[in-house]
Amino acid sequence: MTSRKTFLLFDLDGTLLNLGWDAPEIAGRRARIREIVRELGINPSFGMMVPALAEIGRHKPWVAQALEDLELAAAERARECGGALRLIAALSGLPLALVTSNGRACIARAMAVVGLPQDAFGAIVCRDDVTRFKPEPDSLLKAVAALQKEHGEPPRTSARARSARAPGIHGPPSPRTFPAVAADHLGQVADAEVAGSAPLRPAPPHGGPHG
Repeated sequence: MTSRKTFLLFDLDGTLLNLGWDAPEIAGRRARIREIVRELGINPSFGMMVPALAEIGRHKPWVAQALEDLELAAAERARECGGALRLIAALSGLPLALVTSNGRACIARAMAVVGLPQDAFGAIVCRDDVTRFKPEPDSLLKAVAALQKEHGEPPRTSARARSARAPGIHGPPSPRTFPAVAADHLGQVADAEVAGSAPLRPAPPHGGPHG
């Protein structure tokens, strides 16, 4: 029987790095977002705040601008989730994709701040690339299609997506899905938790205002 490869799809914020949402230096930008939420009369959960504001921002540019301003400020204060850089380096050569609800400018800056190379991923799909945001499966399917084009027929895919249900997308995975894959291929980083409900531990601050 032919062995099937695995496409590894990673979320960004809270998985590979933590954006500095709570940094004191950006309190004014957070306050502006709270004002906007009150003005709009919406009440999204914290995890759905970015997609909700991004959707409204399609028709209200001032909302999109306020969200991008906050994201970029948080990106400047991003911190690696402990072990994330080591894990991604260990998975070098495997078909990896990054799927996030954050904007392209935000993720580019955050990855640069923590030293996470964009070219480690065969595909990076953000909210700028899709018409429907997570938890809809569009961004996951786009990432899988990009990896399929590069690596051939799509294998059984592990994705950190609580509600995605689409052909080739199997989620949510076990919290040890990605570490197990890393251990199988390289015999290391088996203790790193990337997928599922338990993100990697945040690394201690290493200079600069991380919040």
